[in-house]
Amino acid sequence: MVVPVSVLYLLHRFSFGGTERVVANILNHSSQNINNHVCSFYPYENAFLKDVDVSKKKVFSLDKHDGNDFSIPRKIASFCKENRVDIIHSMGWSTYAEGLIAAKAIGRKQKFVYSYRGKTMEDTIQIPKRRILAQRLFSHFCDAILTNSGVSREEYASDIGIAPQKINVIYNGVDTHVFTPCQDGSSGDTRTRFGIRKTDTVIGAVARFDPVKGIKNLVKAFSMLSPAVRENCKLLLVGDGDEKESIQKMSSQLGIQDQVILTGMRKDIPDCLRMMDIYVQPSLFENISNSVLEAMAAGLPVISTHVGGIQEILDHNRSGLIVELGNHQSMTEALDFLINDVKQRKSMGEQARRNVTDFFSIEKMVLDYETIYRQILSKH
Repeated sequence: MVVPVSVLYLLHRFSFGGTERVVANILNHSSQNINNHVCSFYPYENAFLKDVDVSKKKVFSLDKHDGNDFSIPRKIASFCKENRVDIIHSMGWSTYAEGLIAAKAIGRKQKFVYSYRGKTMEDTIQIPKRRILAQRLFSHFCDAILTNSGVSREEYASDIGIAPQKINVIYNGVDTHVFTPCQDGSSGDTRTRFGIRKTDTVIGAVARFDPVKGIKNLVKAFSMLSPAVRENCKLLLVGDGDEKESIQKMSSQLGIQDQVILTGMRKDIPDCLRMMDIYVQPSLFENISNSVLEAMAAGLPVISTHVGGIQEILDHNRSGLIVELGNHQSMTEALDFLINDVKQRKSMGEQARRNVTDFFSIEKMVLDYETIYRQILSKH
């Protein structure tokens, strides 16, 4: 008989983002004997929950005050006791301290897992020393520390000053039944809504419009294509964020505003991907990008900057192209190559789909998480 396991995931805010999508996928695909709960420190977005099966799960908000809110660990501990939670899983630095304090307050039997989910733009410049020291201390009290790539494991261990052997890697997974390649003509209606012609080559990206995502670098590289090539192309940017207005302004200054389409935040990401011919990930920093995996599952060739664990999922010259970070010219050349070689696009897209199906499925990701949980609980 398999003993049920109860897990509480701690999120800064249950909204649209890579970490949140990982948690949503876990909720939707977990085994029947895993009871999942999600705690959002700030009010969550109800729209995001429409794609989450919450029939047997609890999703709630702690309505955290800005700044330090010392009631949060107490609220977490209270929920865990009432619902017999076995494992508290903190998904990122912003929930680390509160989650660990709650776990230690409950007692020795309460297990605690920390997932390192990546860096902010500020962190790529310098991580505050007090945060490094805090995480080094916290690591001694974790039952497991997880990252989503081998590169991020080495990087986090080096940044914080702990042994890489203390960290487990679980790759993100993609629902290959939802993210599927475009069948001939199946994206026509969606393209029409955005004023895209059937003959246009669509270069796309799905991202939070934050400086670390490098969207402005993609806009710049796109503008450097020759006018003859660019006139039959569209740049489709799916997402929203603080940089939206400056991206629009930049497009106008470069004279490409008629070829750049900003869709805003959308829920129909699989349909948006099926409109695209080439996917670009221009990030300045990434661990393992959900968006890249989803694009690969959709059968798209991917152009990505050489950051984080991209080489762990993307085979250069087979499923896509990896370009030097900060080199607009190399990104432009990669775009020009794939725009003009339809056969190569098709071949790379097919290989990308095979890679995701074989190694980065949701089923494998969920199994890996559940295996870690049971290993933790089996330890005395």
